[in-house]
Amino acid sequence: MRQLALVRLIQCMLLLCGCVAVGHAAQWRTLAPGLQYIRIPQPTLGANSHVHAFRIDQRRYHLALALAQPHATATVRDLAQQHHALLAINGGFFTPDAVPLGLRMQDGVVRHPAKAISWWSVFYSTQQHAHLVDAQQFIATPNTELALQAGPLLLRQGRIQQRATTLAERSAVGIDHQQRLILLTTQNAPLSLTQLATLLQSRTYFHCRDAMNLDGGSSAQAYAAVPPFTLDIANLSRVTDAILVLPART
Repeated sequence: MRQLALVRLIQCMLLLCGCVAVGHAAQWRTLAPGLQYIRIPQPTLGANSHVHAFRIDQRRYHLALALAQPHATATVRDLAQQHHALLAINGGFFTPDAVPLGLRMQDGVVRHPAKAISWWSVFYSTQQHAHLVDAQQFIATPNTELALQAGPLLLRQGRIQQRATTLAERSAVGIDHQQRLILLTTQNAPLSLTQLATLLQSRTYFHCRDAMNLDGGSSAQAYAAVPPFTLDIANLSRVTDAILVLPART
């Protein structure tokens, strides 16, 4: 009984200090060369609460931005299947009229302009290298595969940039210290931005150098189809765009 009480006390302390319970039994699973997946249970939040994440060697895969039709929305699964993606995660914010908010670049073409919002950043990819920068630092080049503006920035050079306690389902993109891309989505596991940043910063699983929050709440979604593995985290909302991971261009 004392051991059980101690465990519960520790779990409560983790939540109060802004940490996330980490299941030490969770292991990275290789789905394909350079593509790994992990599911981290969040027992303090419920039996069906998990953090799902993918770790991608950018040299082996191609990133793209999928946009729903103008003034329309789609599920992340629909966008992934339409573009034959291996996996996908929801992108940035949008208006009630289904207009993306902030910069969206697709294959080097600006589809939606940047917005002057100080706490938003830009995630972009050029020639198998992903980057996270402040919006004012972003410079498009002909090699820009995609660019997406969202926020807030969670980590910069391994340091937490955002501390907020509001709980919500989350999606995020990160770059670890080995230049691998991290795509993360929660499932029945509402986290604060502080908890999300702490988890991505931790050496236990992610050890991200830079990370950015994506749209969350009812928009937090992910889909993967890497046979025989499949994952479909649906949610209440449809979205205007998604980040796709596709086989490398030949």
